[in-house]
Amino acid sequence: MQPGQQPPQGFQWDSAGQQQTAPAEQMLQGSPNMLQGAPQSMMGNNAYGQQQMMMQQPSTNATAALVISLLSLVGGFVFFLPFFLAPVSLLMANSSLKTTSMHPGHSDHGIARAAQIISGIITGFMAVGLVIFALFIGLLMTQGF
Repeated sequence: MQPGQQPPQGFQWDSAGQQQTAPAEQMLQGSPNMLQGAPQSMMGNNAYGQQQMMMQQPSTNATAALVISLLSLVGGFVFFLPFFLAPVSLLMANSSLKTTSMHPGHSDHGIARAAQIISGIITGFMAVGLVIFALFIGLLMTQGF
């Protein structure tokens, strides 16, 4: 070193008489948020070294709602009786969506949304069909049949 130059930042010329500090934790390559020398667990550590608890997602009826809505879609046009399962599926899908919206990132959210859309469309068709049927019956009654 030339006279008048300062040593690099963080470099200590003489460590005698100073208290020793723990070596800085180093990040491991290829492992996000994992520090070398830090205790690891299956639960995982957050950025502050505190353990995180993995919360289990609550179960929903989203899959059952989707199956019932698809059954009412296919069977409703063939037999007409499963057509009445669409409102039941819509209620189940709305209940599942309420649960999944309270837990962001829930794995059943897309399934519940699909069941809601399918059963909502089928319920709408069913309501329009019932109104047309009621009007037709009313028309027949007024004609004296």
